[in-house]
Amino acid sequence: MIDRALNYLREQLNDHLAAASQTDIDADQNHVVFPKRDKPEPEFKLGAVTLLLAGVQHEPILRAADMHLAAGADGSAVRVSPTLRLQLMVLAAARHGDYAESLRALSLIAAWGQAHPVIDRNTAPKLDPNIDRLTLEFVSLTITEQNELWSSLGTGYLPSLLYRIRVLGFASAIGQTTQPIAQLDRILVRHES
Repeated sequence: MIDRALNYLREQLNDHLAAASQTDIDADQNHVVFPKRDKPEPEFKLGAVTLLLAGVQHEPILRAADMHLAAGADGSAVRVSPTLRLQLMVLAAARHGDYAESLRALSLIAAWGQAHPVIDRNTAPKLDPNIDRLTLEFVSLTITEQNELWSSLGTGYLPSLLYRIRVLGFASAIGQTTQPIAQLDRILVRHES
């Protein structure tokens, strides 16, 4: 599902940059690409924006009281593995021969992100049916955090934007039916000192 989410995002950003392109020749090229991984360090393509998964985090906020219990199709209680909700840290790095073109591409991406903070199947019919919603949030990094990120990538800094994309959920497809609780007994024990 991570691949489908990032492919969708790459296609949308590529279409947006192509539409903003000033020539017909530029409209046919890939403006947003994934990095080549034939080396340990990612390669950032000249003349494009590279979209890179910079990290994955667990989204702990949205949790049911009993994470292992869900309602089955017939209304019965079903024991399931809890849904794993993820946040994807996605880096968009622009590398163009003309520095101003890199800044222009990032400006277009930032504008697209502001116009599409929530992507769901109602607003994006091409979104994969297994993905309920993607929420984009711009992430500001301090200079130290930027240095750590680019050092871990093994390359020098490029003009870039970092987005947190949440919530991507992986749910259990198989569940075990459980018996409903018919009666709850309480036993109180009094301890005397």
